[in-house]
Amino acid sequence: FVPLATFPSWLQPIVEHNPVTIWVDTVRVLTLGDLYSPETSDLFAHVQSLGTLLWLSVVWFVGFLVFFSYLGVRKYRRT
Repeated sequence: FVPLATFPSWLQPIVEHNPVTIWVDTVRVLTLGDLYSPETSDLFAHVQSLGTLLWLSVVWFVGFLVFFSYLGVRKYRRT
């Protein structure tokens, strides 16, 4: 729940493309509203629009669902 700018520079690309970051940013935008105000522009400059965050959340969720469903069915058939 920490702003991306507070991480070390070598860790920022990993954190930026992490699904947890996308989900936290989605909740942040839903609860706090517009994050592009002058007071928060430095801390939350990386936060995308709500539509983009919702789309990325759905894509990550479906990706996890497909991947782990495949692994679960494969494991079940072997037993």
